[in-house]
Amino acid sequence: MFTVREFTREDFDCYCQMSDRFYRSGASMTTVPPENYEHTFEACMAKSPYLKGFIIEYEGRAAGYLILTYTWYNEYSGETVTIDEIFIDDGFRGLGIGTKVIEWVYDTHKDYKGIQLEVKKDNKRAIELYQKLGFEFMEYEQMVIKPKEIYHKK
Repeated sequence: MFTVREFTREDFDCYCQMSDRFYRSGASMTTVPPENYEHTFEACMAKSPYLKGFIIEYEGRAAGYLILTYTWYNEYSGETVTIDEIFIDDGFRGLGIGTKVIEWVYDTHKDYKGIQLEVKKDNKRAIELYQKLGFEFMEYEQMVIKPKEIYHKK
């Protein structure tokens, strides 16, 4: 059985451990210090309007996590949701959980004008899944400026 549920206070250690594995997996272009996981978790607990955190469960066990962020896009003339992070633990990959999670995001955000996500160009398996589910590449190149003391390039 598959479920997605919002973080509870009891999920702190589980989320931090999985987030650490996510950032060490090569799925992200940056590494982040553990205090960032803690800040994200605390923002979720404080009910920030900008993000929500979820534990993905399969057969009653934590199989991964999901971080969604929310914003307005003028191009879409409305609110959008970004799948900021989706992580499925190694022991649960290949079971269709990633597909189910994205379908869950579709179903729970029907009133939103767009659903976006980021993916590294070399993550072929994820790209195939996302394209199968209807995602398309945008023409934009992303740019960022960030405080050096928070992020460390790999």
